[in-house]
Amino acid sequence: MTDILTARSARKALGVGAIIGIVLAGAVGLVAASGALSTQLLGNRILSETISREMTSSQEMLATSLGSEARRALSMANTIASNAQIQALFAAGDRAGLAAATVPGFGALKSADGVTQLQFHLAPATSFLRVHRPEKFGDDLSSFRFTVVEANKTGQPIHGLENGVEGLGVRGVMPVRAGTRMIGTVEVGLSFGQSFFETFKKASGSDIAFFVKTGDALAPFASTLPKDTQLSEEMLRRGLGGSTEIQRIALGGRASAIVYAPVRDYRGDVIGSYALISDISSFSSIMDAAAVASGVVALISLIAAIACAWMLKRWIANPINRMTRTMTVLARGDRSVEVPSLSRRDEVGEMAQAVQLFKLAAIEKERIESAKLDAEREAETERQSAESERQRNEAHRQEATHQLGIVVEGLGQALEHLADGDLAHRIDAAFSSDYVKLKADFNGAITKLADTMRQIASNTDSMKAGSGEIRQAADDLAGRTEQQAASVEETATALDELTATVRQTAESARLASQATHQVKSEAEQSTAIVREAVIAMGGIETSAGEISQIVGVIDEIAFQTNLLALNASVEAARAGDAGKGFAVVASEVRALAQRSATAAKEIKTLIESSALEVAKGVALVGQTGGALQRMADGIGRATALVAEIANAAQEQASGLQEVNTAVNEMDQATQQNAAMAEQSTAAAHSLSQEADRLARLVSYFRVEDAPGQSSRSGEEMPAAYRHVA
Repeated sequence: MTDILTARSARKALGVGAIIGIVLAGAVGLVAASGALSTQLLGNRILSETISREMTSSQEMLATSLGSEARRALSMANTIASNAQIQALFAAGDRAGLAAATVPGFGALKSADGVTQLQFHLAPATSFLRVHRPEKFGDDLSSFRFTVVEANKTGQPIHGLENGVEGLGVRGVMPVRAGTRMIGTVEVGLSFGQSFFETFKKASGSDIAFFVKTGDALAPFASTLPKDTQLSEEMLRRGLGGSTEIQRIALGGRASAIVYAPVRDYRGDVIGSYALISDISSFSSIMDAAAVASGVVALISLIAAIACAWMLKRWIANPINRMTRTMTVLARGDRSVEVPSLSRRDEVGEMAQAVQLFKLAAIEKERIESAKLDAEREAETERQSAESERQRNEAHRQEATHQLGIVVEGLGQALEHLADGDLAHRIDAAFSSDYVKLKADFNGAITKLADTMRQIASNTDSMKAGSGEIRQAADDLAGRTEQQAASVEETATALDELTATVRQTAESARLASQATHQVKSEAEQSTAIVREAVIAMGGIETSAGEISQIVGVIDEIAFQTNLLALNASVEAARAGDAGKGFAVVASEVRALAQRSATAAKEIKTLIESSALEVAKGVALVGQTGGALQRMADGIGRATALVAEIANAAQEQASGLQEVNTAVNEMDQATQQNAAMAEQSTAAAHSLSQEADRLARLVSYFRVEDAPGQSSRSGEEMPAAYRHVA
């Protein structure tokens, strides 16, 4: 009975096993087929997405390359438009001077930076100077050079693609101003042709064909494709409308993807279209191999499922139930349970081995989880170490930024002191090793400028002292001349009294003789003073000449500084965006040099005016000396006459009229001398005032008297000269 039940149980078990095997085989086959189909569909989708991303990346790279070239052209145009010398020449309409300043350097720009066009325009778009073709100018470009028209109209910079006399090009147009007045525009055109697209192909790996609208037709502009390649004109025209559909084609025996897109100018207007072609043969080969592999896997899976179903039909019995219970115990976490039927060498034994492997895998899993925890802790330690390294790098970057800020702040403060006339200020802040030479060069330049101004101040003090002596001498001369006039008047009075009495005449003659001797002595002294004044004025003329030489040195320094700043601006333009900060510093240095040159010219003009005044003073003093000499001669004759009067009082009555006439003439000469003395005094005062004005102007600059000290009069610059500073 037991055997019968066992047999029935076995038959029943075998029926269930067969059903399970058939179902399992069918399920495995269905899953394998579905997996192969899903893999094929997913592969096609991945291929399409990959191609789309590849083409989009190439289009973005093309747009980025065009934009970068346009911005580079605009940056170079901005550097040229900011040059003060170019602004002045352009504003003055000096085409020859502007050509002399730009044409010699155009060859370097063309070879080093790819500049093919450089030209200046007047509103609305009249060519003022083509640096790349100086002999052609004056033509009106407003009918097709809309970038130039718009820049001259709005005063705003413009960059991008545009057609011109030289064809399609990448252009940057920048307004040029003199102060707030709009002069015109300067345009920089960069090379845009076959070389640009060859470079793009090397960078992106994609071929490109570029077409430009010419009326209703599309004319080829440049292409990296083989010459015999035929493209669809219909798709190119669809590209004009903004179509970006990606197609797969066979090109040169290789699978390729092609997209047609519009070409837009600086305003966004469509001026052509282009075809972008990428090789996708490698992607197609991968997808074909994946499809074959999926089919093979599906076939193998189906065969394995059928074999498994056949094996299951023979081996469904109690050992499976025992192993099921064993699996349940293992699933509950009891790893100590023994797996039954391990010694069997049939499928049940293999299942037992699988359960044993499951048990061992569970044990291994626990070990792996423990190791995973250890690995996570180690990873956390490494993450913390990486974070520390990042923080150190950030600290280094902040330190570099801090050092650059110190340099900019130090230069800004030094330039503010220099603009305020403080030549005693030096950059004392500690610069990093990269900026130490910049600090030393700046301090050295300020030291040389301070030495020059110190020499000017010294010579100005000498001139001021000499003019003061001249003024004092002129005042003394005027006083003595007034005394002389009074003495002559007394002499005339004495002669009038002689007509009343001979006795009084004799006494008056004696007094007159004494007075004339005194006047003669004073006249001789006045003559000596005048000679000293002439010598002092000669010294002033010499000092003025030395100051003019020093001012010439300052003017030369300013000119050299301006040239250096101009060269720095050109180098900054070549550096592109990285040189913008340096371009700003170079522009400020150039402006400072121009202000120094203007100040030197003002000082030179003032010194020349002072020299003219000194020359006039010398002439007047010379005339005064001559008048004094004539006066001394007249006094000598008067003395002789008075002596004769004293010796021959009896003849006074008859010759009194003649004596009165002579005295009146002497009085007139004395009055003339007094007038000339007043003129000399006025000239001396004027010279002294001019010397004071020059001293106040020079005192506006603070210079060092000794190490650690500085000097300045404390006076503000006169209003007439404040614009110089």
